[in-house]
Amino acid sequence: MRSIDEVLSLYRGYGIRAQLYYQSLAQLKKCFPDGQDQTVLANATQMFFAVNDESADYVSRRLGDATIIVESGGSGSGTSTQRSPTSSQSSTTHSTNTSRNWNQVGRRLLKTEELYTIGERTGITFVPGMPPIMTTLERYYECKMGPERWRGTKTLLATLFLLVAATIFAAVGGDHARCAGTGPENSGGRKGTSRHSPSQRRARVA
Repeated sequence: MRSIDEVLSLYRGYGIRAQLYYQSLAQLKKCFPDGQDQTVLANATQMFFAVNDESADYVSRRLGDATIIVESGGSGSGTSTQRSPTSSQSSTTHSTNTSRNWNQVGRRLLKTEELYTIGERTGITFVPGMPPIMTTLERYYECKMGPERWRGTKTLLATLFLLVAATIFAAVGGDHARCAGTGPENSGGRKGTSRHSPSQRRARVA
């Protein structure tokens, strides 16, 4: 795999691009042992879809931590009654209290167990020098054809039409040339007529 390693680390400046596909990070390590897999990861745009096991933990750590606001609090109520020892009068007091608190807590941007459930067609893309990107996998036959793509398709169809038309024209022209070459006017002899007597014509018919 030395040649691939050189393509990824040295030849990018020459416009050489390579696309590598692996089922998991374990498979990548098997193909690039002795820490060479880290060289591949450091010099490539990484796209992860339907991750599990070690790959999910790697993606979670690569995404890093985030700060979230956690709200806490509670409420309570109470009632107290006071009675006079010398009379039948009494007084009742009701009290209610509510408390709400907000705290900043750090956590993983996406935990490992959350990556398991984001969906098979939702992926995480890491581009060097850019924040992580959440992408959606779309099959080519499901994508809506935009203006740029439609323009390319029209060019392709026009090219195919011209190619078919040229092939048909060449075939028809070749057949016409062959027919013209075998005609009586191109046989190399003089064009003439033969005359037979009535008896010869009758004998020929008989």
